[in-house]
Amino acid sequence: MEEKDLKISEPEKDSKKEENQGVENESNAARRLRLLGGDEKERIHDEEAIISKGNFFSNLWYQHKWGIIIGSVLIFIGIYFIVMMVTQPKYDMYLSYAGPLYPDSETRIAIDEAFKSIARDYDKDGEIKINFAAITYQNEEQRKDTAEEMLNQYGTILHTSENANALTAIDSQILSGTVALYLIDETLYKERYKASMLDISEITEYELQGSAMAGESGVYFKELPFYEYMCKTEHGAALKNLPDDTVICMLPNLTTMDDTLFENSMSLFKSILEFGK
Repeated sequence: MEEKDLKISEPEKDSKKEENQGVENESNAARRLRLLGGDEKERIHDEEAIISKGNFFSNLWYQHKWGIIIGSVLIFIGIYFIVMMVTQPKYDMYLSYAGPLYPDSETRIAIDEAFKSIARDYDKDGEIKINFAAITYQNEEQRKDTAEEMLNQYGTILHTSENANALTAIDSQILSGTVALYLIDETLYKERYKASMLDISEITEYELQGSAMAGESGVYFKELPFYEYMCKTEHGAALKNLPDDTVICMLPNLTTMDDTLFENSMSLFKSILEFGK
């Protein structure tokens, strides 16, 4: 054989190179078609055949995986909220404080124990539970005191922005009707919420001493026999931490308020006002 027969021309080299490069870059599906033969329709038919040979669940996942993923997320969210609703404690009473004091743990316990002592097990679950919330708001006159006096008297000092946020929170809570019974600062009561509260005459026929009345709809908490009695108990002494001008009052039955909440609050408030009578 002559030497020239062993040589490959330049065009042939380029062709071989392109062919090799094409083989390297081709996909597995294309390589399978090239080796086994067949066209695009046969390839699609072949994939369908492979799918059809799988089990039910693999086919379901292949065809509906995004629906399954989205559905699973929605089911998880639904279960989460159901668990939250079931495990959330049910309270017999909701009570809120709004005023300059930042109640410490001792004061909170005293308030909780005092109101639990006179409340009933309204939902009859064998336990009396009171949800007590506190929103600290200090008016300008209260804020004129020195920092040291503010800390000693109220336990905290609020900045202007914090005060504004607190007032908004009180307004929102009252409008929402989630709480019916309030311990509230005298200035807040008289200048902002007095007209919104239920008249004492609609709660009890018992006539309170004139000095105990903060208005037609409010009573000074420290003027009540209930307060005096509770301060002498083991956990009640911390009630004295409440400012002297704290008023106890109650919202009427708003359209946003639960009827059971209103009735329970009315019953409790009536018991407090008529305590010892």
